[in-house]
Amino acid sequence: MKKLPILPVKDLVVFPFMYMPISVGRTLSKNAIERSKMECNSMMIVVLQKDPKLAVPGPEDIHKRGVLCKIITYEPLKSSDNTYKLLVQGISRVDLMDISKKSYLAANYDIVSNLNFSLGVRNNKTLYDSFTKDLVYIIDKGFVSEALIPSSELKNPIATCYLLLSLTLDPAECQKLLYEEDSLSLVKKAYEEVLRQKKLFNMKDGIAEQAKENMTKNQKEYFLKEQMKVIRKELGEDEENDVDKYTNKLEKVQEFLNESAKEEILKNIKKLKNATTESYDVTVTRNYLDYVFELPWGKYSEHSIDIKEAKDLLNKEHCHLDDIKERILEFLSILKLNPNSKAPIVCFVGPPGVGKTSFAQSIAKSIGRKSTRISLGGVKDESEIRGHRKTYVGAMPGKIMQSMRSCGVMNPVFILDEIDKMSSDFRGDPSSAMLEVLDPEQNNSFKDHYFNMEFDLSKVLFVCTANNIDTIPHALRDRLEIISISGYCEEEKLDIVKKYIIPKQLKRCGLNSKDVSLPKNIIKHIIRDYTKEFGVRELERQVGKIFRKVAKKKATGKFEKTLKVTKDNLATYLGVPRFSSMEDNKNGVGIVTGLAWTPVGGELLKLEVVALDEKGETLLTGRLGTVMQESAKIGISIIKNNYKKFGVSKNYFENKRLHIHAPAGAVPKDGPSAGVALVCCMVSKMTGKKIKDSIAITGEVTLSGKVLPVGGIREKVLAAIRSNIKRVLIPIDNKKDFEDIPEYLTKKIEVTYLVNVTDAIEEIF
Repeated sequence: MKKLPILPVKDLVVFPFMYMPISVGRTLSKNAIERSKMECNSMMIVVLQKDPKLAVPGPEDIHKRGVLCKIITYEPLKSSDNTYKLLVQGISRVDLMDISKKSYLAANYDIVSNLNFSLGVRNNKTLYDSFTKDLVYIIDKGFVSEALIPSSELKNPIATCYLLLSLTLDPAECQKLLYEEDSLSLVKKAYEEVLRQKKLFNMKDGIAEQAKENMTKNQKEYFLKEQMKVIRKELGEDEENDVDKYTNKLEKVQEFLNESAKEEILKNIKKLKNATTESYDVTVTRNYLDYVFELPWGKYSEHSIDIKEAKDLLNKEHCHLDDIKERILEFLSILKLNPNSKAPIVCFVGPPGVGKTSFAQSIAKSIGRKSTRISLGGVKDESEIRGHRKTYVGAMPGKIMQSMRSCGVMNPVFILDEIDKMSSDFRGDPSSAMLEVLDPEQNNSFKDHYFNMEFDLSKVLFVCTANNIDTIPHALRDRLEIISISGYCEEEKLDIVKKYIIPKQLKRCGLNSKDVSLPKNIIKHIIRDYTKEFGVRELERQVGKIFRKVAKKKATGKFEKTLKVTKDNLATYLGVPRFSSMEDNKNGVGIVTGLAWTPVGGELLKLEVVALDEKGETLLTGRLGTVMQESAKIGISIIKNNYKKFGVSKNYFENKRLHIHAPAGAVPKDGPSAGVALVCCMVSKMTGKKIKDSIAITGEVTLSGKVLPVGGIREKVLAAIRSNIKRVLIPIDNKKDFEDIPEYLTKKIEVTYLVNVTDAIEEIF
């Protein structure tokens, strides 16, 4: 017997009497078809392979029973992968023997006789009639085309059974039918499928009837809209269904989602699917899903850190403050060596206008990450941080998630400006919400109320700015690494004006360097007489004011070749000087200059004492706080206890009453830093000795006369230098703070360290 070629198929079984279309793409199969057409009169054996995933099956990979078939047609499909469409007719079952493989599979075979419509089936008239009747019923319902099974006449019941079962059973079950030798058993199996299909059609009819009875106006509208969708589809105007759109988006990002996020998104997609068209939930859910899929799931900024480039950038954008730059470079170095480390939350603290926010932006530039910024000034509602639950009318995510959405990456540099300006009210405390945001141990699972799912903020580099660290709650302050920026001295401001402010303002006003001359001595006058600040914002405004007036002259034609600003014409540009640069240098009898710290930097604090010819308690005016009042009382006790040493009359207080005043009476003043200055001021008045000019004092004093350390030494010293103070007296324990101040500042001023209040008395007269 001549071997016949074998066509192995993956997912279908051809039965006798059936016509079956088959798509052929494998070279093995094409070779078998060509062999069949050329040498075997278009006869071949079609057999199911055991593993449908196998690309090139061998003799052991196919079943041993197949079907002898005749090729009816064989033609190429319109596709790019050279696939052919084959139509075969099943003739008889066969058992395969001696399977071989060359360029195709081939085998000898034994024909297995086909099943006949046996006497056992015909004698079981009830079964046969029911089978025929119910088969006609499901055909009428559209189970299968009448072209395949004519409902008027069932000419070949065995072929009909094969076709019915091939439509409902999987390939493995169909393969078992090839071994079936009892026609009655085959008919029974087919009848079971007919009954099952009949039951499904009855159920669908019942649901349709019930839906028809209960149809409301909204359901009718939905039905009409569905019809419109079908019409648009036929016209080529089909639009993607919302549910499908969101499902497709979920598939793209699901690898970056945790289980809780997937579950929440799927729940909302299901809600959208089941909601009626006019339901309020549709809009709420659609907005929610739009927000969710606009978050930067799995998107990161590609960045690299070059310490040399970062240093050059900091020097280019910021003048002086070298210790701050060094701290930033240390921070970036750690980030470069260990990118996966939990970065500290840096907080720049200092007076307004010293460059806190621009330092934060420079960090983002130096590492090449995207940056985003939110201002926390005036935030007093926790929901502004965590968002509102989406069920509320007008609900939105919090500021954190809105910024993450807008920047588009999971690892931006996040600038939290004015973190000290948050407050709380009956709506909650936003600083409590920030505890989770700024804790590297917790923010990998941050939960916004609107989204109700965990979001990873651990890759975000948070940088904060603040003016006053004391107003930040302790628990939040504990999470921050504080970097203090004290302010600029006169020389530093001079450099900033020449290198940054003048070029910037010239460009803004449409001028060039030949249009106006602003000499160094004039800049110093502007700094001393027109500004009183620790930053450079007001200084920039004053320079801009000059350039605007120059721009007006140039625009109107009233212009010289170069306008030179001099001391004589400076007032025509800026008006009368607002401050006197020497007014704070003068001391006197009962008048002393103290040094105070404020949230916007250091300040000089004048203290005055007069003696009244009357008995009574010491008067304290100038809005002195409780601590400062106590410092005055301590000073009086020290003087009474050391009257001989200080040269004060023992009976001085029997006929005299002191009145202590701190000018700028509208400004509240408090703190222990004025303790030594108060003692010096009172001793000066009691002894009639004048205190030296251009000297300033700070330090807390105890009842025993010991001088204790105080805070804000750098800020206080800068304030003294700015006001041309030549000498400062500070506690000995603050020596380390003074040594941290750059040398180019400390060489401008002489410092004396105090151990006891008597040291100050010896120095001031």
